[in-house]
Amino acid sequence: MKKNIVSQQEIEKIADLAKIDLKDEEKKSVTDQINDVLSYFDSISQVDLGEAVSFDHYNLEENNLAEDEVKAQSAEVVEKIKENFPQREEDQLRVKAVL
Repeated sequence: MKKNIVSQQEIEKIADLAKIDLKDEEKKSVTDQINDVLSYFDSISQVDLGEAVSFDHYNLEENNLAEDEVKAQSAEVVEKIKENFPQREEDQLRVKAVL
């Protein structure tokens, strides 16, 4: 037997709050679809995972960023970049401010 988690009256209230006009057959269809989805979630939550480790959060106490690496470029590549850069003053390249 199919379990009704959400009633048609609740769907009507939600539709009213969202200012969505649903016909009677649409209300029944939406109610059935939402109940199907919620029943599926309910069945998933009852699956025995044994000793599986739960990952419901990230460890935010440590920084997991990759180290910056400086890669050397040949003088020829550096000169091409400088030549093609739109704004520059001697060896300094101007960029727009990023705030």
